[in-house]
Amino acid sequence: MLVDECEKGNVTFRLRSEVLSVAKDETGFTLELNGMTVGCEKLVIATGGLSMPGLGASPFGYKIAEQFGLNVLPTRAVWCHSLCINRCSKSYRCWRAWRCLP
Repeated sequence: MLVDECEKGNVTFRLRSEVLSVAKDETGFTLELNGMTVGCEKLVIATGGLSMPGLGASPFGYKIAEQFGLNVLPTRAVWCHSLCINRCSKSYRCWRAWRCLP
């Protein structure tokens, strides 16, 4: 579904490309990738957290956010487990709640 919507919007995907730098300019953003320079009006960076370095987690997203002056909170370890609460309203919709314990 996401890919279909992106194709409608003429979105270009660059997979398995190492991003060496990101810069903002008058037309949008310029990215230095491994072997090429790419420009775009809008940029979406989807990164995970730092909790799973074995799966490739890195501080890349945090560094880019800091580079552009976004407020980045310090990270800390937490013990997190899911607490499933199934409650049904009159329309019989149910949801799951998450609770994280520091």
